[in-house]
Amino acid sequence: MKHKLAACVSMVDNVKSVFSWDSEICMEKEILLLIKTRRELYGKIKLVIEDMHSYEVPEIIALPIVEAISF
Repeated sequence: MKHKLAACVSMVDNVKSVFSWDSEICMEKEILLLIKTRRELYGKIKLVIEDMHSYEVPEIIALPIVEAISF
């Protein structure tokens, strides 16, 4: 939140991920982050995540929102 690039970040704890890395099958406990922001800030958020993340290649996915209700 210190970068002020996201309106909200939801953290889903205790996610178990299975993936292939360096020809090995890996299983890791992870925290899934759902980052809500504006499209024009995606590039900046991506750079911050890549800089801070412990993985060499973190998974960063942008999804279009077709409809949303905000209260």
